[in-house]
Amino acid sequence: MFMLDSNSDDGAGSLQSKWLEQRLEALPPDVDFVLVALHHPPMTRSGDLAPGGGHSPRPQEQQLASLLEKHQQSMRAKIIVLAGHVHNYERYEHSGVTYLVSGGGGATPYMIKRSDSDFYRDPGPTYHICDLTVDHRELRFQMLKLTLDGDRQQWTQRDSFILRAGEAPGSASGR
Repeated sequence: MFMLDSNSDDGAGSLQSKWLEQRLEALPPDVDFVLVALHHPPMTRSGDLAPGGGHSPRPQEQQLASLLEKHQQSMRAKIIVLAGHVHNYERYEHSGVTYLVSGGGGATPYMIKRSDSDFYRDPGPTYHICDLTVDHRELRFQMLKLTLDGDRQQWTQRDSFILRAGEAPGSASGR
């Protein structure tokens, strides 16, 4: 797992970027999954001009996505990016990298314009928790959405997928 500082204004060529690239190039061949955690998402449907607020990926986040996608093409390990900042839930796959945006706790949600091609398409706010388990070369993920019925809380699985080590990009099973 790599935890990165997405508040850095440095992009490609920064010390952090060079450090990450060195680590990815030296990744042991028996590693199954690479988790990259950071605050600002490299991929989101949110935008700075969205009604109610939002966040457009900045150049350094876009450069990070390009770096990860380049490395994913020649890696056996699966790369999963976990980010927050956007107050809602999103999941995408691009060039073999799985991007998760999990900003569902507490703040006023950003309204995400969902697309038919999105893995997760529920409209409106998504207060949620994520559960990620790695076992026997398999990564299982589920997102549990919170709904309120009066004072009663209900947690419902609204997104899930399974990644298996060594499978070709795009072969994640799940909703």
